[in-house]
Amino acid sequence: MDFLIDLDVDTTKFFEISDAWEKIEKAIIKGIELGEAEFIIRLRDKVLQNLTKYGLGSSELAHNITLEKKSDGIAITMGDADYAIFVEYGTGIIGAENPHPNPKITWIYSSGENSNGHAFTKGQKSRPFMYESWLWGTRSAKNIINKNIRREVKKVI
Repeated sequence: MDFLIDLDVDTTKFFEISDAWEKIEKAIIKGIELGEAEFIIRLRDKVLQNLTKYGLGSSELAHNITLEKKSDGIAITMGDADYAIFVEYGTGIIGAENPHPNPKITWIYSSGENSNGHAFTKGQKSRPFMYESWLWGTRSAKNIINKNIRREVKKVI
């Protein structure tokens, strides 16, 4: 005895679902791209805000901020301002007394004396504009990108 099962399957719903998922996937990708772009702009603004907080808002550092998206993150440069690291970490006696706030950083501060034992510089305290910008970025990137993803997905659902 043969058994015959007749199934009537309407595949139009499968295609509609597949199309909807494709639109959502594209919206997510667009949201990520827009979120990354917004984050870069806001991070640049944060670096400038932190430079201004330390009295460096019109300095060479502030005028030469460049952010570039890399495959593994974002590179922030200050043009040819090689002294930016000394602004960030501080120098001399004053820097040693007012060190960089990141406890994982080991920075050697000059004593501020030459070989004759005479002070040649008092130095400057740490002005951690990049560290503070990095902290803000690590706390904000996910929220900024997620906001953009949600906005783009809402457009297609």
